[in-house]
Amino acid sequence: MNFNKATKLPIILIILMFIAGAIAYPYLSNNIPTHWNAAGKIDSYAAKSFWSVFMAPLICSGLYLLFLFAPMLDPFRKNYEKFKKAYNLMIDFVIGFFSFVFAITLVASINNNFKFDVALNFGLGLLLIVLGNQMSTLRRNWFFGIRVPWTLADDTVWVKTHRLGAKLFVVAGALTCIGAFLPRPYNIWMVMGPIAVFGTISIVYSYLEFRKLHKKEIASSQSSSQ
Repeated sequence: MNFNKATKLPIILIILMFIAGAIAYPYLSNNIPTHWNAAGKIDSYAAKSFWSVFMAPLICSGLYLLFLFAPMLDPFRKNYEKFKKAYNLMIDFVIGFFSFVFAITLVASINNNFKFDVALNFGLGLLLIVLGNQMSTLRRNWFFGIRVPWTLADDTVWVKTHRLGAKLFVVAGALTCIGAFLPRPYNIWMVMGPIAVFGTISIVYSYLEFRKLHKKEIASSQSSSQ
């Protein structure tokens, strides 16, 4: 798979993450917040060190390499050419989202009054909307999309499931963006709820579509096993 110029953006973002970490390092408290509970309160810290500050850009570097090499490792590698534009856009936005999370984590480390959960949920909602808009163009692969036995076994099931999933992800993203501004802990419910419900709907739909398309084969298999 040939990558277009759009995939250079993650490299720039990762470099900026390292630069931002280096600039912010002297101003960070000795304890870096690493987790927020449902009430939006910090409930876990890590001691300030090279690893606690720069772990995120290092992970993003590894994630970017995974994105680059995934098409070469995938048995369905030829399918990547069919959604190359969407794939490159996904790389940009996924790395962009993690860069955003890193940035707001630095801000929260310096400013204890910063509403980290609001920013995080809103950013996640935007990511879901973008991924949802691209989901219908994905073709069968082992790394990205709704990868369950029934979608991986049949191109038609894959396409139908991802067309439905695309719409559901956009709705989930919109609800997450709205929910970001709700009082705690309702904002968390508006994030987890739509993702869990719509994800389950997509999986069940793929199973039902597979059974409908392969009704004869399933019946034959069941009769032969008796």
